[in-house]
Amino acid sequence: MMHSLKICVAAWLAAVVMGMPCMAQDVQPPFTWQGKGTGSFISEYGGTEEVDFDFEMSIDEQGMVKGKTTSDDGTSRIVHCFYSEKKYYEVPGLFSRNIVIVLMINEYGDTPMLGVLNARALADVFLYGEVLLARYESGSDTAKALGVGDSQATLMDGDELPSGLKSALKKCLPVGMAKIEGDYKQAEASAAGGQ
Repeated sequence: MMHSLKICVAAWLAAVVMGMPCMAQDVQPPFTWQGKGTGSFISEYGGTEEVDFDFEMSIDEQGMVKGKTTSDDGTSRIVHCFYSEKKYYEVPGLFSRNIVIVLMINEYGDTPMLGVLNARALADVFLYGEVLLARYESGSDTAKALGVGDSQATLMDGDELPSGLKSALKKCLPVGMAKIEGDYKQAEASAAGGQ
């Protein structure tokens, strides 16, 4: 039984890896990345809650990020994004990068919150990671460390999170996991040459 399981896993991995070179794109800004996601969260009433959502994030020529997640519970705006360069592996076409996406939740309500997806992107197609929450207080050290108020995406040095970001994440409450599958939508070439 164990031997056949290993063969199944190896065959699945081979199929995924064979498709990677087709999926891997060298996309430069401006671009939009869109996907469909699922989150599993600890419920305030005990147990877990599943949420399906749409995800969209755009980066323009100046590196400014905008985007949102949309679910039956409403829309949350992306306020910052940290990302690392691609980390390549021995398998052709396979790479990953660290990415931290910060969202404003319940922005105009009584208790605005910051949602953080501390994730890894695989071949820029699969995005998965831990979801954290922090109370939003304008100008607080946590908000500043998470890049709130700075909509320019931050390139991280190497594969490690910056120390200020790590410290801010430690102050956030872990509430679940999320995974998103998506793809790039290349922006139109400046409205057909600026006609």
